[in-house]
Amino acid sequence: MQGSSSADDAETYRQAGALLAAFHQQATRVSHGDEAEMDARSLPWLDSDHRISPETEAQLRRVINSHDQPATDLVPTHGDWQEGYGADPREVAAWARTLLREAIGTACKAHQVGDVLFEQQGHRMIEQALAATDW
Repeated sequence: MQGSSSADDAETYRQAGALLAAFHQQATRVSHGDEAEMDARSLPWLDSDHRISPETEAQLRRVINSHDQPATDLVPTHGDWQEGYGADPREVAAWARTLLREAIGTACKAHQVGDVLFEQQGHRMIEQALAATDW
């Protein structure tokens, strides 16, 4: 599709979303440890070299340690929910937890590789994630 006229056609994306939804209905698996595992992967980032302020780091640790860790429906996806998919399958609180963990990884990894602009983006992501929810 890339490079073709279909790349700009909304119907292409509607059809792709409908196919993805049908695929997910066949391949869903329940995980009882996925949330805990993702939280556990976030903490080493905070233990590593970074420029997150001590106050923000402490808040992030408190938030992560207070996360609910419900069972999760897992499907093969890269998170691209196109027009034809149907209702947004993301659960609001789970999505907030995901965004927070992604923000931590972004800020820390970018600092470690010396990508200042991406690190700044990670810090903005942290601020937005913390502000978006009543943790």
